[in-house]
Amino acid sequence: MTDNKHFKVLQTVASGGTAVMYKALQVSLDRVVAIKRLHQHLTTDENFTRRFVLEAKAAASLDHENIVRVIDFGVEENCYQMVMEFVEGESLKDVLDRWRPVNFDLALAIVHQICRGLEHAHSKGIVHRDIKPGNVMLTKTGSVKITDFGLAKLTQGGGAHTAADSILGTPLYMSPEQAFGESVDQRSDLFSLGTVLYELLTGRQPFASENYMGVIQNIIHMDIPAVRQVAPEVPHLVEALVMRALAKNRDERFQTAREFRTAIEALLQGDRLQHALGSLPSLLERAHDSRVLPRPAALTRATSARRSMSTSSPSWASTSSAMKREQRGSRAWLGVASFLMVVGGAAGFFYWPQLRPLAFPNGAPSAEVQQAGVSDPFAVPAYVDTNVSAMMLDSNQAVVDTTPLATPDTAKVAQGPAPASSETAAAVDPPAPSPAEAKPVESKPVKSKPVEPEKVEREGYLSITADPTCEVYVNGTYRGDAAPTLRLTLLAGRQTIECRHPSCETYMETITIVGGELSRRNVTLQRLRGIISVATTEGAELYVDGQLIGITPIMRPIEVDAGTHTVTIKKANFYAWTSEVSVEANGTLPLRITLSPRY
Repeated sequence: MTDNKHFKVLQTVASGGTAVMYKALQVSLDRVVAIKRLHQHLTTDENFTRRFVLEAKAAASLDHENIVRVIDFGVEENCYQMVMEFVEGESLKDVLDRWRPVNFDLALAIVHQICRGLEHAHSKGIVHRDIKPGNVMLTKTGSVKITDFGLAKLTQGGGAHTAADSILGTPLYMSPEQAFGESVDQRSDLFSLGTVLYELLTGRQPFASENYMGVIQNIIHMDIPAVRQVAPEVPHLVEALVMRALAKNRDERFQTAREFRTAIEALLQGDRLQHALGSLPSLLERAHDSRVLPRPAALTRATSARRSMSTSSPSWASTSSAMKREQRGSRAWLGVASFLMVVGGAAGFFYWPQLRPLAFPNGAPSAEVQQAGVSDPFAVPAYVDTNVSAMMLDSNQAVVDTTPLATPDTAKVAQGPAPASSETAAAVDPPAPSPAEAKPVESKPVKSKPVEPEKVEREGYLSITADPTCEVYVNGTYRGDAAPTLRLTLLAGRQTIECRHPSCETYMETITIVGGELSRRNVTLQRLRGIISVATTEGAELYVDGQLIGITPIMRPIEVDAGTHTVTIKKANFYAWTSEVSVEANGTLPLRITLSPRY
């Protein structure tokens, strides 16, 4: 794009298969704007121009602080272009690449703002149909804005209008009805938003697969792992909220964005929501290339707070069948610490009471929930930190595991020498001499057998959660698959762990296992990448794994994960070509395909 009397281009922000985005100066008002321009070779394609016009009209009809505003639309230099407000910040996708997972207060605050934007769009009869991290912007002031209404569906005023039927949304975030090719409504957006929230809380995309069809099958049929199975420190009611949003039957989800939003507000009552919103700019920090954002402390285990808990749950939590099963199983012991004390010949055992799932009486958070917030949401180490022992947590720290780390036999605490009872004295002291053997003159003192020191724990515990599923090796020896979680008992001391996947870079780390303590690792393996280079008939649509890449000729490299992919090339009045191809890591696969015309 060249400068003209209206706009002065400052820089190219991004370029995709259909359009390019510029940062520009609007000369007449001396303000910075964003200009999205359709690629020149697509201006003659009715499908793409219709989609572009639809995006402009849909976004221009909306005026909300949580939606990127459209300023102008038109044809400049024979190209379609849209002028929008310029957002100083990053996409949520970029944020997730750096902070994964996000603490649950901040994740809920982000989704709360997206709900507000969707609530406005839905009230205007517009369904976005492509809610995903890449279409959500986080500004430097902490605002959250929805962008890219290119797949929007207008459900009011003259029937439904959509983009090209072959483009239904980003597969990883589709709703089941989108994957089936059925009609969609506002509840489809809420399912996609639930997928985003799941990824924020766990660091994992719930429906990920090796290929496009695998993703579709997962969305339609797979029961995804519960949030707390991947991230145990997330509260039960936060999990219930996510699982309801991800109900495959749309009648079991939140029915409106307002309902979704108010459920979040019920969880983050008081100052917690405002504090979380004020902390969102911290997600744009670039102190490190890649970090794991710590989570706020879990709910307190104080006895007084437990007494105040109600056994009822909010109505939105009770509708999730998956959460009903989770709550029935959540009454397992979270941690047992036994202390053996021998005092005056009596033995007493004390235990920690079990923690029950959180419940809101009459839809309002309990005292425990209101105490869950902390002044600094980044103060508590994330659950992926090493050397975390569940037995060392105080009442205000997060519960990091639901598996007991020790039994009464292995969790003894040394209390110093204890007085011997009458039964144990015989085993400890020598027998008293008989009267016949007693010497009236000499008397030897009775010596007690010294108490042996407590046995030092020689074994510790390691929990590894990996994405994708991988083989785990310890000191070069295969110990099992992290699918997604593998728990190991290891000798105390330094251990070298490796996570191996044929399509990913191997993760390796040497850690110190502490006897009797649990260490955790949440590992996201970096995919090995390769390149597909395509030379084919001009003006054809190129798809990789069902995703439209662009219209040929495509002058840029097509970077994909190493492994098998399905490539499809089609053009009107020509026979389509499709084939599975194998792309090697760090390699380039050249494809030269000439389509055959239909006669």
